Amino acid sequence: MIQTRAFYNTTMDKKTLEPAYGLAPLHPLMEVLGGMLDEDAYGAQWVGTEATQASLATWWSGIVCPLTDLGLIQVEGPEAARFLQSQLTNEVEKQGSDELALNGYCTAKGRLLASASQWVEPERISLLVSRPLAAPLAKRLSMFVLRAKARVHDRSSEHLCLGVAGAAIGEVLSALGTAAPGAGRVSRGPGGLVALGQEPIPVDPSGGRVALGEAPVGIASGGMERALLLVPMRQVAEVWPILIRALKPLPSACWRWSEVLTGQPRITPRTSEHFVPQMVNLDLIGGVSFKKGCYPGQEVVARSHYLGKLKRRMFAGALAADSPLPAPGDDLIAGSGSDPCGEVVLAAQAPGGGVVVLFESQIAEAAGARIGETPLTPIALPYAVPCA
Repeated sequence: MIQTRAFYNTTMDKKTLEPAYGLAPLHPLMEVLGGMLDEDAYGAQWVGTEATQASLATWWSGIVCPLTDLGLIQVEGPEAARFLQSQLTNEVEKQGSDELALNGYCTAKGRLLASASQWVEPERISLLVSRPLAAPLAKRLSMFVLRAKARVHDRSSEHLCLGVAGAAIGEVLSALGTAAPGAGRVSRGPGGLVALGQEPIPVDPSGGRVALGEAPVGIASGGMERALLLVPMRQVAEVWPILIRALKPLPSACWRWSEVLTGQPRITPRTSEHFVPQMVNLDLIGGVSFKKGCYPGQEVVARSHYLGKLKRRMFAGALAADSPLPAPGDDLIAGSGSDPCGEVVLAAQAPGGGVVVLFESQIAEAAGARIGETPLTPIALPYAVPCA
């Protein structure tokens, strides 16, 4: 069963990144994964036999989410790093082979066209991006290669990204022939398997609480381990049975709960070109270098950092249990007024019920913002957000 709906708005500059991808390359996966494909504002979604968010205890034990809404771009050639150094917001040439970095790709006006997780290999750089933006992003980057010895490819149909979290993932990754990477690190396994260490889901040391749920007894403070696993399509049939022996399969959309709690923005078709990097805290989580050379939009980004007093940032909040799930780009309303003060970046159902939201907002209005008539209850992010 494949359902297709038109979720993309028409405000994006069609001359830059027009979202485009096909579900056809994902169809053979259903024979291995089971379940079905759906589509929402983030792209293709895998829906398992239980199309709901799991309990927090299940997350702590171990889960796996097929992330069919993430795509892969690879830039190959001896000058791949040099080329991307001139295009992206973060360092590329100085990145180590075991390091995972966040990055952004901006318009000349400093607005993020896309965000990416990036790692390097000899003569190849890989970028994990929103799948609906992968093909147009690869096409746009190719326009600027010119005489550089580099080639840009959309490899989304050749790999499946899986999100894994919980206590069991170290044992599972070991069974696959790779180590569990720490946050911001990369480990590699046989046949092209790559594990990307993600920021852990934070646990409040004072009470073990996570957003809209209580950590099970016996869980240590410090965080729930997470990683992304990039699997070549030819290996999925071998890898999937190993994963689900120890990890609970969850729908793609469930993973976004972990992204919200860790404060990791993901630029999607509805939010492409909406934000300067600082507006979604990319500078606070290591996604912007202010010491590198020029790239598209660099002057605007640097001016905001050195000269401007930032009036907008990204925050997290929770909605009541019976709230509908907002989509990226949906408006936030300031306090008791009627004027928009920001917009949704990511939203997800939480294990304990309710909805968690990453949202961009005017700093002065963030604490009292609401979506429709429903107020947002603030959730602390695991990093400090300057509010002055």
